[in-house]
Amino acid sequence: MRTNDHVELLLKKCGVQLSSSLLRKMTGDDINRICERLGITQVDMAKRVGVGPRTMRAYISGEYQIPWTMAALIRLEGGASVS
Repeated sequence: MRTNDHVELLLKKCGVQLSSSLLRKMTGDDINRICERLGITQVDMAKRVGVGPRTMRAYISGEYQIPWTMAALIRLEGGASVS
């Protein structure tokens, strides 16, 4: 079982249903749009979601693939709803 499967199972056990829009693939442009809409910097977003500025830059540039859990967290920071 993959780590993501474990997280998904745990969320279901806790009664949390994640919408498909929360789980879809995220791009660096998506992160930039969310930051712009919130009026925050990439560094601010990195602090909000618990990663370093270098990691956030790597997500945005495409150097690192954005894990679905991080994409969901960033979307939640941007105001998305859980279900």
